[in-house]
Amino acid sequence: MMSDTAAPHVTLGVNPGFEAKDIGPMVKRMMQQQYLPTNIPGLLNGICPTDWFLSLDLKTPVRMEKHTLEVEAMMTLTEEQEEYLQDVPKELWAEGGHDIGLMRSAGQVKIQLKPGMMGPRVRQYPLNKDAEEGINTTIQELLKAGVIYPTTSPCNTPILPVKKAGGKWRMVQDLRPLNSQVIADYPIVPDPSTILTNIPSDTTHTVINLCSAFFSIPVHPDSQYLFAFTYRGQQYTYQRLPQGYVESPSLFNQMVRNDLADFAPKGGSTLIQYVDDLLLCSPNMTACKEDSKKLLQELTLKGHKVSKSKLQFCQEQVQYLGHTLKEGSKSISAERIEAITKVPRPRTVKEMQRFLGMTGYCRQWICDYAEMARPLRDLCLNKAGRHQIEWLSGTESAFTGLKQALQTAPTLGLPDYNKQFHLFCAEKGGFATAVLTQKEQERNKPIAYYSTRLDTVARGLHTCEKGLAAAAFAVEKATPITAGHEVTLYVSHAVEALLSRGKSSLTYRRVSGYEILLTQPGLTIIRCKAVNPAELMMTPEEGQPHECERVVESEARAREDLQQEPLMAPDHVLFVDGSSSIDPQTGKRRAGYAVIRQEGPWTYQTIEESALNPGTSAQQAELIALARACRRSAGLKVNIYCDSAYACGVVHSFGGIWARRGFLTAGGNPIKHIVEIKELLEAMKQPKKIAIIKCAAHTGGTDPVSAGNDYADKAAKLAAEELEYWPTADQQVLLNVEEVALQDLIEAQEASTESEKVDWENRGCGLDKSTGIWRQLCTGKVIAPNAIIEVICRAAHGVGHSARGEMMREIQKHWFIPKLTEYVTSMILRCKICQEVNKKKGIPTTPGSMPPPVGPFTHLVMDYVDMIDRAEGKRYCLVIIDRFSRWVEAFPTAHADSKTVAKALAREIFPRFGVCQTLSCDNGSHFTSDMIADVCKMTGIQQKFSCVYHPQAAGIVERCNGTLKTKLQKICRQTGMNWVQGLPLALMAMRNSRNRFTHLTPHEMVTGRVMPMPTVRPESREIGLEALEEELHKYLKGLTQAVRSVYSQAKEAQGPAVEDPELLVNPGEWVYVKKFKRKWKQPRQTGPYQVILATPTAVKLKEIGPWVHLNHCRRAQEPEAKKEPKKKEGEE
Repeated sequence: MMSDTAAPHVTLGVNPGFEAKDIGPMVKRMMQQQYLPTNIPGLLNGICPTDWFLSLDLKTPVRMEKHTLEVEAMMTLTEEQEEYLQDVPKELWAEGGHDIGLMRSAGQVKIQLKPGMMGPRVRQYPLNKDAEEGINTTIQELLKAGVIYPTTSPCNTPILPVKKAGGKWRMVQDLRPLNSQVIADYPIVPDPSTILTNIPSDTTHTVINLCSAFFSIPVHPDSQYLFAFTYRGQQYTYQRLPQGYVESPSLFNQMVRNDLADFAPKGGSTLIQYVDDLLLCSPNMTACKEDSKKLLQELTLKGHKVSKSKLQFCQEQVQYLGHTLKEGSKSISAERIEAITKVPRPRTVKEMQRFLGMTGYCRQWICDYAEMARPLRDLCLNKAGRHQIEWLSGTESAFTGLKQALQTAPTLGLPDYNKQFHLFCAEKGGFATAVLTQKEQERNKPIAYYSTRLDTVARGLHTCEKGLAAAAFAVEKATPITAGHEVTLYVSHAVEALLSRGKSSLTYRRVSGYEILLTQPGLTIIRCKAVNPAELMMTPEEGQPHECERVVESEARAREDLQQEPLMAPDHVLFVDGSSSIDPQTGKRRAGYAVIRQEGPWTYQTIEESALNPGTSAQQAELIALARACRRSAGLKVNIYCDSAYACGVVHSFGGIWARRGFLTAGGNPIKHIVEIKELLEAMKQPKKIAIIKCAAHTGGTDPVSAGNDYADKAAKLAAEELEYWPTADQQVLLNVEEVALQDLIEAQEASTESEKVDWENRGCGLDKSTGIWRQLCTGKVIAPNAIIEVICRAAHGVGHSARGEMMREIQKHWFIPKLTEYVTSMILRCKICQEVNKKKGIPTTPGSMPPPVGPFTHLVMDYVDMIDRAEGKRYCLVIIDRFSRWVEAFPTAHADSKTVAKALAREIFPRFGVCQTLSCDNGSHFTSDMIADVCKMTGIQQKFSCVYHPQAAGIVERCNGTLKTKLQKICRQTGMNWVQGLPLALMAMRNSRNRFTHLTPHEMVTGRVMPMPTVRPESREIGLEALEEELHKYLKGLTQAVRSVYSQAKEAQGPAVEDPELLVNPGEWVYVKKFKRKWKQPRQTGPYQVILATPTAVKLKEIGPWVHLNHCRRAQEPEAKKEPKKKEGEE
């Protein structure tokens, strides 16, 4: 209710720091003062300069429309109908909701459990008083009806009362634990969308609802214990089949079907059954009355009960399974539309899935349902049911669009098997849409709409092949209704030609599936330029005529003008090849490629060749070679010959498909060789015109193409052999001086600089005039010039990656190298494999320090402790400690999540101790989430995170965790309590523990007094009222002095703040980072990573989010730039 100090108003917005309740008084105050005009029309300034009055004249055009909705309420029986049904036995009609029948033909149902299963044992969680009292009437009525009885059972499943719209309560039992343990038969329940296909011309209907359907089937005594539940401390169980059991609908449906198998209506009526709902369709009113009466009598004989209030007897329009049925048509019932339109905007994934389930039941009335609902389905992908939904503009429009589509849904016709079916289908944007129709008075009347999103593979197909997939989908969905009758399919693609293509990107299995659907008897396919399912027509005047086979071939190519036959008068003719083989010396796979240009009829020149990384496959080498050829032909007309079927298949058949599919497989994973394929597709855009021709390999022919391909093959193999692998010392000839060409060694030494030679002379070396080689005079060892030192060190390092000492000993047997230690050390530091695999300590640092807090509860540190064993539903313990006083708070929690942290801070810490200045924690997702960041932002708290895998950074809370668990273990062992019950005692003991530095307890530092204990109690004495004021004054004065003394004592114990030392690693440098979770084959370090921020103890890296402590880092050399492929002389 609005107060007297406020005025009526509409709130448009509230600024931060204010509340909506403050606006009413402000409006009333401003309305009572005077305003002066300004130079701006409509803007007035109040006597108070901060008050402004703005007057606007806004007009919004509105068009009124009148809509008339048919009232579809169920009709009660008329007096004539009541008199007509007098012959029906009265025991058929159910008196109340729990008037239970007993099927005379039903045997006792025996439940069969899976091997090793003992039945469900789930405890009953507490119920609130209203819910418990709300289902009491239901429990008593079930007891009276003999459906349940008191028992004692080893099994139990919980019950959950659900409040209905009218205020009453419904009892629901969660039987999912039992359903997961039983061996259930295959469910046989009809499809609601297809059971209404046999009543096209019937005009009169009767709908019968069987009461308490499942309760009319008895359960075998040996299986009754499995359905036990607990209510008010007493166990009950069912002796009739309950709702929620997995087999209940199927069993009941089959038993009712058996009961009515002999029912033969004389008036030509049709009986349709869906579980406990019966629909009798008759050609006229007389037949409907007679057959309905006979059906009711038959149900009486079988032991069923019928709800008289829900009986729709002999009506032209009835409600059945959420449908409104009328002569030859069906529509969505008004009640269902109203229920869906009243659904509020879902907040969680579970609520969204519930909304999509409600609309999905009506999807056959909406032409583009799949496309309209896709934004909403994307919100639910890979998310838990409780995940909060983030709404966007596109999802908002999809949500309202679905509701509007249901409100304007058309009335669908029921199939008439005396007429031909017409099926229109189309594909757009990866969605297939279709409508099944029949002719009625020269127009197409819709029977059902179908829509779906094509699967991942189909969405990546060519345009025409996607149309083929849409046609197959349409026929498959319509088959249950058409049931083999004549169907005409309207498509805009040459379906038969696409199925009969010899070369296709479709797999044999997919083509076979499409062929089975599209070549079935009775199906006639008519092609037109375009099809519009929404308008129920083909549109020959729209669309572009095309040849599907040619379109498919052009879209399959990675480039539209790509040719498979040689171009006339090309600028270049190139041959490419890649090679990959196992090196017999090292056992490693070596690879290379070559690009060859034809200079004359049998004249060829290598224009590019290069070795590739060890382990490169032949397919990768071929792709790289083809990409390099395209790059070197930029702006030219070129013919490229390639003998790789895989590479030619990529450019001519699969590249375009993979690109449209996002380079993903059918399972959603990246395709093989994705990097090389992307580079090739990009490189193919460079030439002006291009033809990639597949040629035969290793033919031995003498024609120009065979000769060019052989030349490229040999060049690629030679390029692969030039790979600088690192063999062991006994395999590398450069380690042995005698095996090095003498002239090469002399030339390498002569090429050395004068400063090098002077250094050699200073180290006791000289020129051997007899050989012309520089040697060490005392040992005779040959001096290795700088040009070959790198190669010698690589050879000594070898494939086994020898250590520094072993390398130096092996080199010094044959060579003299000044500063050999520096060369070898640099070599090992630049070896990426050694740096990733070798064990080595991180960068040593001096112990860091944090600024001491200025007072209690200004700096808090928190952490989660996993207690492993659950107690009272709690497994985790949230520990929060004050750095100043060491005061500990701990909260048992069921989950280690950010929501629990936010609740603990907002409901416990902040109200009791105030809002802290700094909050420290580790990098767990429960602390780094947006929720905690928002809490800190709103309260002005500075949040600090410790380094990953470095518990010492939060040592105060880690030590507290260990102490807390130790005390809990002792308390639980002595008292027999669980850890949740013993936690308050452990906290009391820790708060009363004296610190060895401050000589104070946390309780004394926070309260300024000793914690009252049985051994420490203040002296009890009586005090008069007159002396109370003086006594309290003295106490408060003494308390203030004690707190000041405690603060001073605590600060002195903390010591002065330590100045930060110099940086050990500077921004811009490179480091390796220790890998903590790895398998034995994986490297111990990852990297190298570049440092972007640094402190004396930690660094922030470019590719890693959290800070990393220097103890987990190792210095690294700056990585070398990627080597350019080798080119022949004269090439630019």
